[in-house]
Amino acid sequence: MTAPPAGPPWDLPIAEAPLAFVDLEMTGLDAVHDRVVEVCIERVVGGERQKLLSTLVDPGERVGGAAHVHGLDAGALAGAPRFEAIAGEVLATLEGAILVAHAAVWDVRFIAAELRRAGIATRVEHYLDTLVLARRSFAFHSYSLDALCRELAI
Repeated sequence: MTAPPAGPPWDLPIAEAPLAFVDLEMTGLDAVHDRVVEVCIERVVGGERQKLLSTLVDPGERVGGAAHVHGLDAGALAGAPRFEAIAGEVLATLEGAILVAHAAVWDVRFIAAELRRAGIATRVEHYLDTLVLARRSFAFHSYSLDALCRELAI
């Protein structure tokens, strides 16, 4: 991965930088075949929420075998919008912001795959991965979000 480009948002002071905190749930771990079933993107600047996109997503026929992980089965997803229906809102929420996620490579792969399926070609080349940052910063036994919250009293 190359260094982020010069200029905003990367060169802004952290209190001024738009950050898009992303968390997805998927039907599995293969971005080519599996689908997103939940999207949560919170766009924040200086500690103030600018936008929140939080929705279940209908994955079509591919509900997958990960319901035991996130608890979202076909019944829970019934009536949810397809990703194509929210693709524009996803792009608008991410536009000009620094994407931040835990194990971000998964979220980035799935966002790109879902946008591609919706006919939108885009790439997220630079992002902040809180898993990588935690591993570089702390000597903990686990770096899951739950473990980090416990260790950091969050």
